[in-house]
Amino acid sequence: MNRFLARIELHGKTDRQITGDDYYKLDQEMIRHCFTKSIGASNGTQHSLPTAEYHKASDELIAEILHEAKNAAYEVQATSETIRSYSVIVTHYVEATGYNLKEIKKSA
Repeated sequence: MNRFLARIELHGKTDRQITGDDYYKLDQEMIRHCFTKSIGASNGTQHSLPTAEYHKASDELIAEILHEAKNAAYEVQATSETIRSYSVIVTHYVEATGYNLKEIKKSA
């Protein structure tokens, strides 16, 4: 199974600023496309990813992952009054390390 990280930046229209609600809608759309907002550590813990960063484990090709992320961003842009455009980068990784990522506590 391949592991991918996707990062999306939303760009506001000239007279509008991107809001937290825009990124919330993006989060929901990316989740709908089977991305997650968390990443697993080697010790089994899960950590939240930074704003607009997404994880996906899949047998798909990196080009397909990029296409899915672009589609999710487009769906959010299409219904937004603030988003002018967006930028997307997808990386295929073997190992990742992070700093100061919030640990997600398991519910009992």
